[in-house]
Amino acid sequence: MARGKYNALEKLNILEEVSRGEIGSLAAAKKYEINKTTLMKWQRRYKLYGSEGLKSRTHNQSYSAELKTPSGEGLS
Repeated sequence: MARGKYNALEKLNILEEVSRGEIGSLAAAKKYEINKTTLMKWQRRYKLYGSEGLKSRTHNQSYSAELKTPSGEGLS
């Protein structure tokens, strides 16, 4: 059974374990019950954005009223 979501610190610890060569990517994926593709995504995000890239992202962002424009405004 899958463990669920990992926080940024847990992801970083897993990535460091792999990068130190203590465990391979496939073995880490199996050990921590994550898909190897997920592990590769974490590695890519960490390489591009550092530890910020490992934080959970919200897909449905809310915007302030100042950023929103009334419907139809600016359409001509």
